[in-house]
Order: sequence, then C-alpha cells, then structure tokens
Amino acid sequence: MFCGGVTQTYDLQDGQQSWETFEAFTYRSIQSRTASQPISICGPLVAAGEGATLSLTPTGNTCLLGAVPGEIAFLPPHDLRTSERIAVTDFHPVWALPANALTCDKSVARIKLLRPGRGAAAFPTPNADSRRTLLWSQTILDASRKHLLIEPRTEEVLHLWTQYVHAARQLRKRLR
Repeated sequence: MFCGGVTQTYDLQDGQQSWETFEAFTYRSIQSRTASQPISICGPLVAAGEGATLSLTPTGNTCLLGAVPGEIAFLPPHDLRTSERIAVTDFHPVWALPANALTCDKSVARIKLLRPGRGAAAFPTPNADSRRTLLWSQTILDASRKHLLIEPRTEEVLHLWTQYVHAARQLRKRLR
C-alpha cells in the first residue's frame, strides 16, 4: 500500500469466525407512529429494534412515505456530512422527499423512490388516524405542486408517482 510517500506491506489472514457484537455507535433516527427507535452500528452490522425497517435515504429528503395512507415519518436534523443516511421506520418507506416541498430549492430537491411499492389501486382503506392520513396526502400534493423531479426518472416510476398523487387527491376529498 502506498500513501503520502510511504509504502507499507500488509498480510491479509483469516480472522476469528465469530465474535460478540456491541453497540459501537447508537443514535435515534426517526420519529414515527411509535416512539423513536435507535439504530446501532458495529462495523458493517447495522441493527434496529424488532419490527423496524432500515432504509438508506438521501440526506436532504427528511420525509419518508409508505404505501399505506398515514405511513409518514420525518427524520430529525443531523450534523453528519454525508450524501445519504440510515433511517428506521415501523413501515416500509416507498418515497423519500423534502419535509417541506413548497419551500425547498427545486433545483436540488428530488422525490426519490426508495423501493417499489404498491400503486394507488392497491391502497387499502386508510387507517383510523385521519390526521396522519391527511398529512400523508398533503405532503404528496405539495411535492406535486412544486413539480419536483422524480428519481429514478423512468416511465414506471413516473407512473407510480402519478398513482400516489391521484390517491392523495381522492383521500383529501374524502377527509374534508
């Protein structure tokens, strides 16, 4: 290996095959329907509580939306200088977007698909928490009004986002 004008030789050897994990770094990632859940990082191992879903999200997208109306969570601010961060939720996030789409910088803010989810036709009846359902739909409608770019920019993803916008409009009408 060569670095800074110095050459050093290393040997790679088989290491211990098992060892105890420990919480080398722990932090609270997100506020969701349940109490905030901690994330523990120990080398390449990242763990969260039972029933938690870990997601890698863009740093600027601090709002996560699930496929079911009302599945919404906001990431707290952090001081890490990274392009992505780990979030833990009690649902499977489908979209990551700016927490306040109407005031974000449109030239850099994006709506990002985290994992393909169910389309609008497969949305079940919203859960009993109409306040969260309304927030879920309003967040989608705000991002749509701002005309934020969607990533990845494929026909399938654009079509899926259109389904979410349509579902959000329908829910908004029903909840008014």
